[in-house]
Amino acid sequence: MALDATVAGEAADSYATIEEADAYFSDHWLTTKASAWELLNDAQKERVLRSATNVIETLKVLDKEVGGSQLTLPEALRDSPFFNGVISRYSYFQKLQFPRNIDVDSELAAFVPVPVKEALYEQAVYMLSLDESVLAAQAVGLDKQSVEAGSARSYESYTGAGSPFAPMAVSLMRQYIRRTRRFERG
Repeated sequence: MALDATVAGEAADSYATIEEADAYFSDHWLTTKASAWELLNDAQKERVLRSATNVIETLKVLDKEVGGSQLTLPEALRDSPFFNGVISRYSYFQKLQFPRNIDVDSELAAFVPVPVKEALYEQAVYMLSLDESVLAAQAVGLDKQSVEAGSARSYESYTGAGSPFAPMAVSLMRQYIRRTRRFERG
């Protein structure tokens, strides 16, 4: 199944296309990430972009009333009789959280903000080296594991190790994330 990166699409399964991700990594400052991306074929890139979008979608996105000077709205939106002052999805029928009703240009055309797309790319390349066994151990409550063979012992500690979220993706998405205990630390 082909990747669907339709902005505000009812069946969209990615915030960006393979071509957009290729362009991002072709100019990436960290060559290890760029090399990891280049080693993938198009089918692998589709799968990892789709999976990374699913991870980004688990973040609780800010949905509150717009007030004060914290947010600069496009002029066309400020003058629009259709904007009710609450941040929400651009279209009721869209599958993904972005674009939101404030993610519009001067012509009121919807777009996915650049930091969201960059978070997607960073999440995608992070997932290539993610050790899911650590996450699985944490999910069932293990914080360490030991193996014994005679007098030899091996310990593996899982405490605080591993997160499904790329640190760079969380940093890029911080402005959009609704505050929870997990992401309150600055």
